[in-house]
Amino acid sequence: STNTTTGSFTVSVVDTTDPYWTSEPEDVTVEQTSRDGTPVSFSWAAGDICDASVDTLCTPTGPYPLGDTEVTCTATDDKGNSISKVFTVHVIDTTDPYWTSEPEDVAVEQTSRDGTPVSFSWAAGDICDASVDILCTPAGPYPLGDTEVTCTATDDKGNSISKVFTVHV
Repeated sequence: STNTTTGSFTVSVVDTTDPYWTSEPEDVTVEQTSRDGTPVSFSWAAGDICDASVDTLCTPTGPYPLGDTEVTCTATDDKGNSISKVFTVHVIDTTDPYWTSEPEDVAVEQTSRDGTPVSFSWAAGDICDASVDILCTPAGPYPLGDTEVTCTATDDKGNSISKVFTVHV
């Protein structure tokens, strides 16, 4: 028999598949570059079975402050399917302060048997710490003769530099 029946139906093709990472963002550790924050670049990329150009967005964007910042990267295809990845940007400070005005040898006339007060100038800067602590030892007053003095500048993360000079009384 050659009986036939025809009919129609609708085929709906939908995209419910999330994108996938082709290059996932990972935790990153960088050295602080300024008090205002550190720019950090990291790589990520996503693909999708339908969308040739998946939108990716990472927040927060830099620059990143000293310490740890959680960053979330999200990849979204043109149908609204998405995946996210959370990672940490670790900004550290291991850089020593620097002298902006170094202590130098100084010669002064003795002013008393009990020692001579001496003033000297020093200042230090740092990429992170706006107020670097400076300690000079011994602090004086200084006896007749030569005394070696060590000035040490230390930032709030414990990084330090030292300079030795002589006080000639």
